[in-house]
Amino acid sequence: MGAAWVIENKHTMIFTPNFKLDSYEFQNGAIDPREIGFFINNSDKVIAFIDSLRVDYNITKNQVLINQKITEFIESIKLFESIEIKPTKKIILKESQDIKPVNGNPIKENVKTPKKYEGKSKFFTDLMNNNLKDEEIILIHYILDAAKFKLFTGWQEHIELENIKVWEDVNGINNTLSTNYESVLRRFAMKKLTFVSAVTSGNNPKEVQITEELQNDLLSLPDEINSKILEVINDNSKTETNIDNYEIF
Repeated sequence: MGAAWVIENKHTMIFTPNFKLDSYEFQNGAIDPREIGFFINNSDKVIAFIDSLRVDYNITKNQVLINQKITEFIESIKLFESIEIKPTKKIILKESQDIKPVNGNPIKENVKTPKKYEGKSKFFTDLMNNNLKDEEIILIHYILDAAKFKLFTGWQEHIELENIKVWEDVNGINNTLSTNYESVLRRFAMKKLTFVSAVTSGNNPKEVQITEELQNDLLSLPDEINSKILEVINDNSKTETNIDNYEIF
């Protein structure tokens, strides 16, 4: 009965993270294994699936909110993924008597310590030296969290502001960024961190894009930088948050 119902209705196959596509049961089951499906922990496929549902369901067009909910969902199902534990190598330390003293002082073995951020980008050097305003740092976090390297400005600025306000509300962040969004964009432009990527018919900017150099830096931030950004985010967090009112469907 279930197979007959599926055949007669719109459907798609959604696989759990550890599902084996080559399993005998799946290859010889009621559903045609040649149909296209997707794994539930693939964010791009989930986004495409949500877009396909718009034909039959009323779904919000706020992409920031959708991306946020998808991220939360995928994080929640990571608990169900199998974790392969690889054996760790044991480090055998030499006994103290094996290290010969020099002039009465023991010889210290060379221990490699992780390299600290040495200022590859002036923006992040300023960050580590506390020379940036909170809204500049929060904007970087927004760009990373929303995976959005293009930002609306000019007559389209209100669209970005609405996205930012929803993002602030969902993440329990105060309105420091949304209140100062216009001035932050000006500072980024002065520091040559952005360039105009789209203009109106009157040649006025309506969209800016993060420079490729900054994009590359953002995709490979050291832990020290990430910790500093999160520190600022925590300082700008609301005391109480409520995200129960937001739903994708």
